[in-house]
Amino acid sequence: MTFTNMPLYVKHNRSTLGQRLNELPNVITGTNNVVRSGIKNVVSGNDNTVIFGDENTVSGNNHAVYGNHNTVSGNNHVVSGSKHVVSGSRHGVTGSSSVVSGFNNGVSGINHVISGSNNVVSGMNHIVVGNNKVVSGA
Repeated sequence: MTFTNMPLYVKHNRSTLGQRLNELPNVITGTNNVVRSGIKNVVSGNDNTVIFGDENTVSGNNHAVYGNHNTVSGNNHVVSGSKHVVSGSRHGVTGSSSVVSGFNNGVSGINHVISGSNNVVSGMNHIVVGNNKVVSGA
């Protein structure tokens, strides 16, 4: 049997999902997954990316999350938007009204609650608990 029109390569462990409003949440595990948009997705593993979305639960390492009301845990996240819950270490968080815990986090914006150590915090109206904080703003 001869196969024609076969792709030159196949990317294993990689998926791209775009969720419509009326669909149930996606559960995504593994590595190198991309969620382009959606709400209430559950993403775990490593090297996964949520490009934009709301109310997603993201755990593991190396995620980028943009949107609102996301729950993010693990390490090395970049989070922008508002009203996130972020735990772990080495996060960059911008926006407003997020709860951030862990260490070595960079946080900017307004109305954040930050706990842990070695965090850099800028903006205003933050509640900061822990050690070795740098706080700037009014």
